[in-house]
Amino acid sequence: MEKGRKYLLTIKRGNNDYLPLEWNLTSFYAGENLCTLEGIDEFTRKLTRVDLLSDVLSKNMIDGEEMFMDYAIIYYEKGKNREVKEGTVFLEDINVLSESMFLMFILDNLEDKKMLSLIYNMCDIKSDSKKLYEFKYVLKNINIFKDRGMNGVIGALSLFKDIEYELKRKILVRLSKRISIQDFFERNISSLTKENDDKVA
Repeated sequence: MEKGRKYLLTIKRGNNDYLPLEWNLTSFYAGENLCTLEGIDEFTRKLTRVDLLSDVLSKNMIDGEEMFMDYAIIYYEKGKNREVKEGTVFLEDINVLSESMFLMFILDNLEDKKMLSLIYNMCDIKSDSKKLYEFKYVLKNINIFKDRGMNGVIGALSLFKDIEYELKRKILVRLSKRISIQDFFERNISSLTKENDDKVA
């Protein structure tokens, strides 16, 4: 992962055909750094794809006859524009795990070797990131930390929060596409509701 890489949110008109826009001129811009993945995600997570397209059309930022396939995030590398494979994350993409939900998901599957293996594979990204290496070590040796109790497990897994944003995003989006997020959400919402009911009782 290159440091200082500049990202651009674009309208994808076709294969290798991208149209960058001045998104800071839209009604939804609130000072996000739109040259970073994190800033772009902060910008898009609060609105739908249709909301954004309607806004740029109303402001005449694009022609109404402009070809539109989708939104895409691109970066420049080795003499060409490359597209972020995991795509954009808008408001309707509610099934994409957050950092905290990801860690809860791991804790929820501590006894499921198959699921832990899948999570590890999603984290097995070619990178020289020391933080990612340390987190993968924790996943591969989770039983060592389980012997130290739940606090030991939680403390070890919290290393995920220190991983570079680009890598965390890749892991979260990739895993979210492979698992049943809805079932996980429903289980945790049910659990939280029961806890609150017990406290009231």
